[in-house]
Amino acid sequence: DYQSDRYPRVIANGPIRTVVQVVFENWKFRSDVLKVTSTFSIFGGQQWSKHHLKIEGNSTPIQIATGLPQPENIKVIQNEKEGFIYTWGKQSNWSPSDELGLSIIYPTNYFDSYKETLFAKGIEKQIPNRAVILNLNEEGQLQYYFIAAWNRGEGGVKSEQDFANLVKFTAAEINAPPIVKILPRASTK
Repeated sequence: DYQSDRYPRVIANGPIRTVVQVVFENWKFRSDVLKVTSTFSIFGGQQWSKHHLKIEGNSTPIQIATGLPQPENIKVIQNEKEGFIYTWGKQSNWSPSDELGLSIIYPTNYFDSYKETLFAKGIEKQIPNRAVILNLNEEGQLQYYFIAAWNRGEGGVKSEQDFANLVKFTAAEINAPPIVKILPRASTK
C-alpha cells in the first residue's frame, strides 16, 4: 500500500553538494508498517548521483527493484560482475535526433538478479523497464548510483563508447573504494 505519511526535507544545498531526503512513515507493506528514508545526493563536478535507502520495521528481508526504461530499438547493456546496467540511444522526442545514456551502478555485493520487461505505468501507456533487484544490507540499507548523459551536453560524452567508459570507470570506483591505512608514527630516534 503506497498510502503513507511522507515529508521531504533539504539536508544540504550548496555548490559542492546537495542532499534531498524524503521520509515515508507508516508505509504498509505485507503485514509490516515501514519507515522508508530515501536520500538523494548530487556532488559538484560529478556526473553521477547517489541514492541511499534505509528501511525500518520489516519483519522479513526486503528486496528493492530499480531500473531503466527500455524504449523500442534501444539495447540494454548489463554487467553483473562489474555492477551496472545502461542504455544508450534515441530516448526522447527531440529533433534533431539526440543520443541519451542512462545508467544504474550498484555495489555488486547487493545484487540479486535482473528482471526483463517489468512494466511500469506511464502517462499514456505501460512502459517496459529492465530492473535490477538488489538486497538490503543487515542494517536495512542500500545505496546505488545513477548517471544520465546527453550527447549534446557539456560532460564530454558524445558517443555510446564515451558513455560506456564513464559507466565502467564509475562502477570500478564504487566497487573498489580507496583503502586508507593509518600507520604508526615514525620514530624520531
